[in-house]
Amino acid sequence: MRYIQVLFLVCLFLTGIQAQPLQFIDKADSTTFNAVDLVGNNKGGWFTLSQTKDSNFQITVFDHCGKVDACTKLNIQASLKLSTPQLAYIGQDKYLIAGTIENSTSSGIILFYYENGVISQAKVIGAANNTRNYNPVLSVYKDDKILLGFNYVSGSFGSSRVVLLDKQLNVRWSKHIQQESHIRWVKMINDTEFVVGDIFNIMKYDTTGKNIWSKYFVDYFMMYNSVLVKDSNIIFAMDYVNPIFDTSTILKPRYKKVICLNFAGKLIWQSDRIRSLRNVNLNQEFNSRLLFNSQKNVILNTVDTVDGDPKTAIFAHTLNDSGRIVNSKYWSSQHLISDYKSALLDDGNFAVVANHVDSSKNPLAFLNIKTSMQYEACETKSFINKQIHNIIMDSLILVNLPDSALTIQTPQFSIIEDSMKLFRVCEVFDLKDGEVPTPLCKGDSIFLAGVIIPNATYVWSNGSMQSGTYVKEAGNYSLQISYCGKTVTITYKVFYISYANEVIAIEECEYPRKLDANRGPGASYKWATGDSTDFLNITGPGTYTVTVTKCQSPFTLTFNVSLKQFKDEVINYTICNYPFTLYGYQGPGITAVRYLWDDGSTNGARAITGPGTYVVTNTYCQSTFKTTFNVSLDIRSNQTVEIKDSCSNFPILITALIDNGDSYKWNTGETTSVIAVPKPGTYTVEIKYCMNTYTNTFIVKDLSDFLVFPNVFPPNSDIKENQIFKPFVKDSASTLTDYNLEIYNRWGQKVFTSNQVNLGWDGEFKGAPAPIDTYTYFATVKATDCGAVKVYRGGVTLVR
Repeated sequence: MRYIQVLFLVCLFLTGIQAQPLQFIDKADSTTFNAVDLVGNNKGGWFTLSQTKDSNFQITVFDHCGKVDACTKLNIQASLKLSTPQLAYIGQDKYLIAGTIENSTSSGIILFYYENGVISQAKVIGAANNTRNYNPVLSVYKDDKILLGFNYVSGSFGSSRVVLLDKQLNVRWSKHIQQESHIRWVKMINDTEFVVGDIFNIMKYDTTGKNIWSKYFVDYFMMYNSVLVKDSNIIFAMDYVNPIFDTSTILKPRYKKVICLNFAGKLIWQSDRIRSLRNVNLNQEFNSRLLFNSQKNVILNTVDTVDGDPKTAIFAHTLNDSGRIVNSKYWSSQHLISDYKSALLDDGNFAVVANHVDSSKNPLAFLNIKTSMQYEACETKSFINKQIHNIIMDSLILVNLPDSALTIQTPQFSIIEDSMKLFRVCEVFDLKDGEVPTPLCKGDSIFLAGVIIPNATYVWSNGSMQSGTYVKEAGNYSLQISYCGKTVTITYKVFYISYANEVIAIEECEYPRKLDANRGPGASYKWATGDSTDFLNITGPGTYTVTVTKCQSPFTLTFNVSLKQFKDEVINYTICNYPFTLYGYQGPGITAVRYLWDDGSTNGARAITGPGTYVVTNTYCQSTFKTTFNVSLDIRSNQTVEIKDSCSNFPILITALIDNGDSYKWNTGETTSVIAVPKPGTYTVEIKYCMNTYTNTFIVKDLSDFLVFPNVFPPNSDIKENQIFKPFVKDSASTLTDYNLEIYNRWGQKVFTSNQVNLGWDGEFKGAPAPIDTYTYFATVKATDCGAVKVYRGGVTLVR
């Protein structure tokens, strides 16, 4: 046992070491950016694509130490501008770059590869007969299936396209999503299917454009580029403003939620309500990032503030496989963060790139942070809200994606060398010099695992240059680890395992009995009786010793075997159905027990016919003890119950509150314990039970429909009641709670919201009369007597 405990402590120590690699922050002192994106590569480094102040793209490649390997800038015509940078890592130093390219009259989506300083396969793509295309999003699947999504303006409406390309960026097909759609992300989930997230919806299609399913989320807004695929599940992040005010000191409270659907569109889990900062300094409020960490746990990177510090902090919330937040960590900048991106690196660390501004809102530059997630830890409960805001998800019926025409051009541009002047603000190699106690079984060998850090070099005191080494003798073995200009030494203090003597107490009544001394592989045994097995058969109580030798270390096990002791016991029963059987002592060896009841009977069981006190004397294991049974009648009371879950359609079932009654008589004339009632009302049942008569009363309410919404709304009406759009509330729904009403125009703008059922819309929007049109309303409400959430959705026509 001691050997196992020592190994466990060593494993904990090694795990703690492996969790702390290099962490540093770089700060650019000469360049600022409007927007930025980044991805990790397979060398522990990362790649950033930045939109500079002159609306161009700068490419910066960082090695695993955070030093700049390369810095280049796109050379394009002065009349052209680039924006909305997007990145995908293809592998082997190859990156796919996307963005919006525009001149004074039109814009398109630019795509090209960047590989070791060379640009290839450049294309500009746009919707045919359209001059404004913008906001590309990417998903690369097996590098030969590239899914590109982008938005465009057609007349006065926003629309979206999805394009599938091969590895040469040749178009395989182009599909039109729908009118008034704004894509936030796209994701290939296998060879033949993909999903699309727009503002309120997630939609699944096959690669022919067939719509498989579509889900609409009430009150939620999809986050940009925030989608993961794990096993057969789609995980994505959404954003909402909850009407329940947060008491913490943050600006304009906004909340996030991470949602998991399976490939069939079924809800698997939803996260806690996650607090997040709503800040006008942020370039894009819907810009959180979902990532996997090195253990494939889901991480939500978002921004917030901590108590007592108004500066923006970058948070990493870790979710388990059920969507619960298991820990929260944060990194706080010295200045306000205006935009940020994050990526998982190949060595298991995170990289974060962020713009920041000073207290006067002057842009300073960007920060590059490589960290093992050893941010300053905070209490998880302080950054989530246990008032669960359950999602309301409706199925939509969408048409299949129609084919759509594209315009494709080959742009002429090149890259030129650029420079980025960096100075290191902070550099900490968190792995410290230290000692690791390591147990060794004498005569065996043990592997010293070391600390695995990609791109590090290792030197052991025994000459090994690997991350780990085998040793056979006790002693001190040192390991020097060099990484990014830092060197630490870890000493493994290897010692031979020894074991302490053990005393084991056993109570036993039944003999013969086997004593088990097994202490695992490699152990030998010598009993005081001369036996050499790992067990000993005994015939009665006594003291038995065995010498165990393991790892060439002897120790003694002493078994103190005694008879089991018993105490008198009192058992209380409430019984109505007779005859009833009482049993004396029941346990091991019951065939050897002798019984004597207070009526003189000697059986192990006794049948009784009514209440009373019954005593049996048990004799077993050289011990005599009594069991006393106090048997009484089961007394109940009359009860009145309101049925509070009666929102389902009638008829509903009512069950009498006493089981196993002798008879039942309902005021409906029925005589069963369960009846079906066709309508609301009061129902009573008379029950004969345990020589008494009881009455149960059930008050059944119907709250299945609370509200009625008008479909026409004239704010200029001469009738005062018609001048406000609000629902009619039925008399039966006097206990409404959690009411929320939202009204949207045809462009998806929210024109009105209310959380009071008597507070309606007067037809005004932004201080002026809203135009004549059809508006969409969404309302949710709950009745305390019902417990179910009712969702209302429909259209109302505003007339004047």
